[in-house]
Amino acid sequence: LAKEAARRLGSSFTITLATQQADLYRERLLQERIGLLNDLGAEIPNIAVAGFGFFDHGKTESAFGRDLRIYIDEVLGHGFLSLQKYQDEQRIASLFHVLHGNIAEPAKIAMLLDELSGLLKRQAMLTVLINGNGLCSAALLGTRQMIGLDLRQEEALAALLKDKMRTVARLLASPRPDNGEAILLEVARCHALNRSIEKGTLFTLDPFPENGPTKMIDFSDQGVMSYLQSLRKMLQERTILMVDGLPDVSGTESSLLYTIIENVHGRAAELSFALDSGRPVRLASEYMVPAARGTAALQTIPLASSVIAAARSLLSENLAQQAAKISRRYSYHLITKNCVNDLQRTVNRSFSGPEESENLLGGWIDPVADRVFIPYDFFYKVQTHYRVEPVQVFPARRIAALAGLPTGESGIEQWFREGNSITSTLYEPRREDTPFLFFTDDLLWARPPLGLINLAWAALHALGGVFYLPTDGSENLWQGLRGMIYSLPELLFFNIRKGSYGYEDLSTRTKTL
Repeated sequence: LAKEAARRLGSSFTITLATQQADLYRERLLQERIGLLNDLGAEIPNIAVAGFGFFDHGKTESAFGRDLRIYIDEVLGHGFLSLQKYQDEQRIASLFHVLHGNIAEPAKIAMLLDELSGLLKRQAMLTVLINGNGLCSAALLGTRQMIGLDLRQEEALAALLKDKMRTVARLLASPRPDNGEAILLEVARCHALNRSIEKGTLFTLDPFPENGPTKMIDFSDQGVMSYLQSLRKMLQERTILMVDGLPDVSGTESSLLYTIIENVHGRAAELSFALDSGRPVRLASEYMVPAARGTAALQTIPLASSVIAAARSLLSENLAQQAAKISRRYSYHLITKNCVNDLQRTVNRSFSGPEESENLLGGWIDPVADRVFIPYDFFYKVQTHYRVEPVQVFPARRIAALAGLPTGESGIEQWFREGNSITSTLYEPRREDTPFLFFTDDLLWARPPLGLINLAWAALHALGGVFYLPTDGSENLWQGLRGMIYSLPELLFFNIRKGSYGYEDLSTRTKTL
């Protein structure tokens, strides 16, 4: 029963995730198609191409760019790139002609625009290869890190370079019209690998996306500075460790490891640059693929402005419909459609009804009838309705720190010192936190009276904020009001305030990075 329940649950959550991704993907595709029409209708027609921004288009051919072109001629035949460019140009001209006759059919417009987009991006890629363009100075990271390579590591990078050159040739020979950006990325990586081998120092592409989120470093905060410096050191050490492991892998494993090296090395370089220059640090997602966008100019666009306008209008209507569908399907309501009861609905979809759920899980939870909307209460319902065996608890930082305090004093002594925000040695009041006096996360029975004190304390801060409005603005007032809101659940035995803390010691996290 347990295996069948797990299979059903896994299938339900997979379908839910796939449906969400498909809805968002359709929306993104429509946005990209409309963006292409806008580019084609611009005064100077152009197209944005991922990977095109890595290259320096103003200089003469680079030595490695020439070597790569010679290699492609040897593998695919002399003049292959020029012939491919000519054939793609003929297909593009044909697509423009076909588009004129299909402006009233959304499905055909979408299909034609997708193929057109792929071919135009492929043209930009072929231009880079034919011209032998090298990388621009901003494309590579490594001058601040200066991670030296020994002979063994250089040989591993050389083997990876050959493998990626073969990948470029294989992708070029593919009849797919939409692989131009993938080829540009592999070509840019070839240039980075070649530079690393030539200089005996690791260079990788900048993996950060353009216009991503940034955060200004508070250079006066010693805790922040210590954390970032430790993080930079850890990232550098991790990079060195992975580079040292490159000679032990090959093929797909080697490419995957190199992609991880790009990410970790990129993060280390970003921290070094931000700390040294004083500029905001770019924030990274969990996994990044280098994708420097560049704008490729298009020579002539034999597409009437009326056709572009009609197609744009049609696709914009489809985009509005898709956006409305996403809004309906993934809307949020604090009580009736929040993360908790939507989670329960996904669980319930795994079974044909209450009877099957009771058979496989031991019970049935109705998101409406059982009033499922508070996370802690949901946890209680899961424990009481389903056959739950192990429960793994990840304690909040303060609770974990309390458990690590030296033994030798009574629980009452410890609570009097650590149970409030004034005398606690584990917590230091932070401006980001709302005003409160007592912690209630470890004392269920005492939450209502302590919560009442916290509520009064926050109310006093809010009242004081009213008097400080003319001089300090509304920050103190809003902090006091927020503190009151955070204290209200404590009156009903719930706790949502844990206190925020400084940066942890990263020395124990190196192996889990």
